[in-house]
Amino acid sequence: MKKENSKLLAWSAAFLACTSLPAAADIGTLSRANCLGFINESVTYDRPQLRDFYGAAVSDHQPLGELISRHMVRSPGQLFSWRHYAGDTNDSEVMKVTGHHSWSLMDENFNLIDYGTRETSTVDCSLTEW
Repeated sequence: MKKENSKLLAWSAAFLACTSLPAAADIGTLSRANCLGFINESVTYDRPQLRDFYGAAVSDHQPLGELISRHMVRSPGQLFSWRHYAGDTNDSEVMKVTGHHSWSLMDENFNLIDYGTRETSTVDCSLTEW
């Protein structure tokens, strides 16, 4: 439990300071909108190594032509994974999807390798972002 608390504390500190470092080239971020007409999502993931990292994804869904967001979907409480997913299939309107991504990548000794944030935005399925 003590190790978990120290990891959470370190992740929180890195998350708060993450705007000062550049984004890691190997952490991928993407958003997709209106895939198959109803899938809207944002994903933060490690590519190509699939290493677990502390991270989050938030997907903001705004109907096209409207000024106010319909809703935001957050990645579940699992902070440590190779992939952080936030999305749903509940939107019946054409949406603009804006993703808010954050990550802290640690080595096996829990030394911080990299951290950052990024925003993605789209109105289409972004098929080239796989």
